[in-house]
Amino acid sequence: MLRKDKTTFPAIIRGKNITLNNEVIRISAIIDITKIKEKEREISKLAFYDSLTSLPNRTLLKIKTEELISNNKRNLDYCAFIFIDLDHFKTINDTKGHLTGDIILTQCAKRLEKLIKREDIIGRFGGDEFIILINTHNKNNIEAKEIIKKIAKKILNTIKEIFTINDEQFQLSASIGIAMFNKEISFHELLRRADTAMYSVKDKGRDDFCFFNSKLQETIERKAIVLQRLRKAIHAEKIDIYFQKQVNSNNKTIGVEALARWNDKKLGLVSPSEFIPIAEESGLIIKFGYYLIEKAAKVLYEWKEDIIKKYWRISINVSLTQFQRDDFEYLIKNTILKYNINANLLRLEITESILLENADRALKKIDYLKSLGLTISIDDFGTGYSSLAYLKKIPIDELKIDKSFINSIDTDKSDETIVSAILEIGNQFGFEVIAEGVENIEIYNKLLSLGCKYFQGYYFAKPQKKEEL
Repeated sequence: MLRKDKTTFPAIIRGKNITLNNEVIRISAIIDITKIKEKEREISKLAFYDSLTSLPNRTLLKIKTEELISNNKRNLDYCAFIFIDLDHFKTINDTKGHLTGDIILTQCAKRLEKLIKREDIIGRFGGDEFIILINTHNKNNIEAKEIIKKIAKKILNTIKEIFTINDEQFQLSASIGIAMFNKEISFHELLRRADTAMYSVKDKGRDDFCFFNSKLQETIERKAIVLQRLRKAIHAEKIDIYFQKQVNSNNKTIGVEALARWNDKKLGLVSPSEFIPIAEESGLIIKFGYYLIEKAAKVLYEWKEDIIKKYWRISINVSLTQFQRDDFEYLIKNTILKYNINANLLRLEITESILLENADRALKKIDYLKSLGLTISIDDFGTGYSSLAYLKKIPIDELKIDKSFINSIDTDKSDETIVSAILEIGNQFGFEVIAEGVENIEIYNKLLSLGCKYFQGYYFAKPQKKEEL
């Protein structure tokens, strides 16, 4: 309708016929519904748009995806469903507050909007996740992928640009999963595929993109089966514990490392390099870790009556997740008391990453464990932080040289230099230094010439069941 000032407004007209002097007259009323329409738009915005970034929310994204799929039925152009997850964004919320996090999300949304064409669709799926829908208008899969690769690289680069909030600078990265499609497919299936590809990027170190493919799907399905079977195996105590001897320069056994081996009825022999990472990702590593400690303590108890093995120590790997548990050191204490074992014969192998998460808290835990009598080893030394500063502060007993430096020490001068440096560090700080992965006499002789006194590897003994030791 038109007002006197020539502006228009939405209206509804309601009328009623009446009879006056035998003549039918219609009386109408014009009702201005501007405020009602404003309310409708407000409700629609709340229902379909993200309140923080004003981008389409997951509800509208689903509708837009289904529209794109429907409109593309005839053309069969390749389209891309791009799932973007900001890496470690929770850290910003936890350390700087949600207000700062919200400002960064808003700025990030604006940056992403500038990268795409008007016909493309971008939305905030939730939290620190965004989705972009793109029609490449290309029927060739390879060419379409090349188009999306360029866009994905631009997305990664624009997210890595510095965010400045209240004179404080932040730099982010993202993990991107991409599902290509040119045929009818559901929104939820596209989301599942892109999410799978995105987590593949997370597994490989983040700050990259990955296209979904059938091989990736097979990997995901395999992980799901392994996790399911592993959970049952731990509950039923079907994980075997093997022990690999550790010797001194006189070839005398001084201890063993406890190693998990799993031979599943359905899956066959599953490598620790496969099932340990899956246990860590799922959180199952906590239960598995205590299972390993319990088994090791039981063996130490049995060896108390053995004239030779009663002097052997058992080394056990401890994961970051397990170590960070508030009850970790107390469960260790209870296990020692339960089996009445000499705590000095139980050596916990931790990685350098444990010391980086919260150094003060880690130091308190290690101090408490040492007060119980346990000894501490830094596993895979040289591959992580390797700071002399923490070596001065933390009361450790052993450095374990990672086997990646040992494998080629007899032929690679760089590895020889690294190993020599670690041995010198151990000597200066009074730590034992053990080389793992000693596979042949050439490597053994080279390590001896460098002054190494403790060894572990197939040259001396393969992992064995306790009955075979």
